[in-house]
Amino acid sequence: MATFGKFEVTPVSGNAGTTEIAAKLATANTGRAEYIKYAKHYMTNEVSKFASIALKAAGKPAFMTLGETSKDVAYNVLSSTFNVTATNAEKFQLVKVSGKTLTLSVNSGYTVSGLIGTFTGDPGNIAEFNFQIKVAVAANNTGAAVSAVYKVQFWNGTTYVDSGTITLTQGSADAGLTITANPVTLGSFSNAGEDKALAITSNFAYNIVENNGTDVSWLRILNQTKTSDITTGASGTTNMFIRVDAQAVAALARSTQINFVNPISGTILLTLDVNQLAGIARSISLSVSTLSFAQNELNVVKNFNVVANDIWYSEESATA
Repeated sequence: MATFGKFEVTPVSGNAGTTEIAAKLATANTGRAEYIKYAKHYMTNEVSKFASIALKAAGKPAFMTLGETSKDVAYNVLSSTFNVTATNAEKFQLVKVSGKTLTLSVNSGYTVSGLIGTFTGDPGNIAEFNFQIKVAVAANNTGAAVSAVYKVQFWNGTTYVDSGTITLTQGSADAGLTITANPVTLGSFSNAGEDKALAITSNFAYNIVENNGTDVSWLRILNQTKTSDITTGASGTTNMFIRVDAQAVAALARSTQINFVNPISGTILLTLDVNQLAGIARSISLSVSTLSFAQNELNVVKNFNVVANDIWYSEESATA
């Protein structure tokens, strides 16, 4: 027995007369092109005389088998690959089905034009091979996971044919983020004004936003030494003080919120309420209730005190 490429032939020698020779295709032809091997049979004693036979194996129609159809990646992963187990196609293309937009990237073995990849040297004409489809995607800077769904199609010599569908899912920019406050609530602030200590522990850097972005004149968020205002925090534990100014007399109770925000997605991941008691009620009193003058006390000055917590004025009244 002898091996001629993908074929096995036996016997490979013989005597004068008729000899039956068996040939078989021992290895599949996975390329698109017809596979041909020639077997020459020589006269042993006169090698210039020979007879030749062409052994032919039909080509395999173009195909593509996907090895991976889905990938999950983090929000900030900008490229990914999908394994193709086997193909003998000349080229392939991606066709968007739904979701986020992907870009086909150059990878080993193929060049790119738009969403079409063309295999360098057309190896599939000779034999099947494997490769990886590489795609690029923008970061997912949102608070929800997003997916891109695309068809993979291969060229069968006449048209593009579906091989399957790939799905790339990017996680949320908020995934895996944690943030806690100590204390968990700030309670009520005194109407006289007050500083309260607060510790924020997180595994990401965040923005601190008052009243959904509208400045609150009576509220300040200070660093640990109370020397400056802060609007951001870092991963780890950040100690700070929440300062509320004193209420005006008779002012109504007031409230606002402090939000701790993922700067990438804009998602509010923690909210603390800031509530302050109403200002003290207005009050006015006199040091005496009656001031009497004798008949002979003309032009004598007598004093009394007005005790008030707000501006006041006097006027004549017929009643007490």
